Amino acid sequence: MLQNARVLCPEFVPRELQHRDHEHTALTEALTPLTRGERADPVIITGVTGVGKTHLTKFTLEHLQEAELGLETALVNCWQNYSGYRAIFRILENPGHTLDVHRQSIP
Repeated sequence: MLQNARVLCPEFVPRELQHRDHEHTALTEALTPLTRGERADPVIITGVTGVGKTHLTKFTLEHLQEAELGLETALVNCWQNYSGYRAIFRILENPGHTLDVHRQSIP
């Protein structure tokens, strides 16, 4: 049973994650090259509905942003932005590079 409906809000980021130390560490290590201006390998996070994939991602990215000033991130809901074009557009929307994406281009 949910005790706080706020956790279902899209902008919610937990202050701490319980029982996800291993996953948090693995995701942090996979994304750490970004803090050095290097390319990171792609990461795919899978699991059944409700296990905390989005919370883990938001929590980890927030901590990486605190550690590395200027690190830009984008979280894209692929249920809403299911085409390659829309996903790329949403990723580039935050840093303001949407003019670089053309509808007829290959994502």
